[in-house]
Amino acid sequence: MIKLTKFQEQSFTNLEDLRDAIASQKRKIYEVPLNEISFSEEDTLIAGTFKGSLSESGLRGLLHTEGAPYDFVMNHCSKDLSIYIIERLAKQVSTLITILTTNDVATNIMSADHQPIRHDILIDRLGVDRPIKEAILSNDFLRITAVSHKPKELLPNDKFDFGWELVNNENGWQPTTAWRWAVREICTNGLVGFDKNPVFKRTYNSKNSVLDSIQELIHILENEIKPPELKPAIKWAVDRPIGSEKKHVINYLSHRLGGETTKMELEDVTADTSWYELLNNITSLARIHSLQLRRRYEAEGGMLLNWFVHQGRGKPPWRRISCDDCELWNTGQSDLRTTLVETDNTSSL
Repeated sequence: MIKLTKFQEQSFTNLEDLRDAIASQKRKIYEVPLNEISFSEEDTLIAGTFKGSLSESGLRGLLHTEGAPYDFVMNHCSKDLSIYIIERLAKQVSTLITILTTNDVATNIMSADHQPIRHDILIDRLGVDRPIKEAILSNDFLRITAVSHKPKELLPNDKFDFGWELVNNENGWQPTTAWRWAVREICTNGLVGFDKNPVFKRTYNSKNSVLDSIQELIHILENEIKPPELKPAIKWAVDRPIGSEKKHVINYLSHRLGGETTKMELEDVTADTSWYELLNNITSLARIHSLQLRRRYEAEGGMLLNWFVHQGRGKPPWRRISCDDCELWNTGQSDLRTTLVETDNTSSL
């Protein structure tokens, strides 16, 4: 397997510290023809004047640019074969690619016509004085959450805060999105994705300028984020046990999240467990994971919350026939499918 450089996630409680952390990084942009890509014997990526290591997101972007499947190349090929495939495919195309590097590591690789929003530009436009709940930064992925409305007591002594979640990717294959967001005060469990669609979305191949898109985003965050009416949904979930749906919903969540690990994490859930308890189990587990998997747990919590709003009416997601390949085909044209999965159930809390 090609040796990859890992980055530690960083957490911040204000945008000024986040901006300073990004400013302290050595960040460069290279534009080179794809057919100039090669590797040294030490797994060093050579691309024009750039020589350095790759992060996982950088390698994903390179393979996606070439049209090669990441899982096959990285998990089913020897290192020599992986490098041969990458170099052989690169030589067949002279198209320009953009390489974003952080501290001499290629973190993001994309076609040169892709225009992701850079984290530093986004933060500067939001304003470092804007209050937030938390910001989490990985090598290409930034998540910011903020409370923008007064808390609501949805159950006795159980308050929820409401606001927004902003997700930005510099990898050039995923969109910038904003969602309505909620957090339970007593345990800081978050929820997102209880809406079918984000309140804001800018795709990586958008024709709108970056600055115009950010201006639209700011207007939405400041004027159009309204807290959802969840009190009836939460009461319904408290009063209803999972019952005969237990096996189906646990299998569904395990498939969507960490497989057998998720089943073990939810082994205390029984038929007598209320839907509200299940919701809190899922969202509390989110906090033990890294950012992308954490958000997937919170999104499945949002999926449950969305179903609670309908108070059990209609067919729940775990009773529908799912086709991951169909979802990949439908969404993969604009969004690179990574551990952060965007489907019509995407949510986080």
